[in-house]
Amino acid sequence: MNLGPDVNTAAAEQGSYYVKVSEKRTPRCTSTGRPRCSTDIYKVFVSHDGVPLGPAVLVPELSDPTGFDQKVSVGTDGHELFFASIRSGGFGSFDIYRLTRQSISDPWSAPEHLDAPINTRHRLTAVLSRDGRTLIFTSIRAGGFGVQDLWMSTRRPGVQP
Repeated sequence: MNLGPDVNTAAAEQGSYYVKVSEKRTPRCTSTGRPRCSTDIYKVFVSHDGVPLGPAVLVPELSDPTGFDQKVSVGTDGHELFFASIRSGGFGSFDIYRLTRQSISDPWSAPEHLDAPINTRHRLTAVLSRDGRTLIFTSIRAGGFGVQDLWMSTRRPGVQP
């Protein structure tokens, strides 16, 4: 089902991520892309049937107006989020950033750049596993087999990536 003109634009909506916050709360779909020189991260609440409950709205704490932000991945508990961004303080390509919060009603922390060995000077995107212990990401780096290979970083419960 097309999410309609309140969500879709003439730009490239990409990197969407569906989050079911809880049984009692409305699911949220996050996407990127708007007809501007950069891409930002937007969210839209949808019904359990997938119908938008309003227009897509900018998530300012995730978006850098001078950068390119995309490919959101949210932990199943809604307390941890990863996204790719080209912004100052990074390595010059799409780097992975991490944000946290104590509860789903709290604002997100400031974006934390994941330094090496996760981020390199090459383009990356990431997806967090359902249990929050594995980060799967794409990267061009030594030891790979192609242009962009899939890599994995794991952590013990309660330990940062």
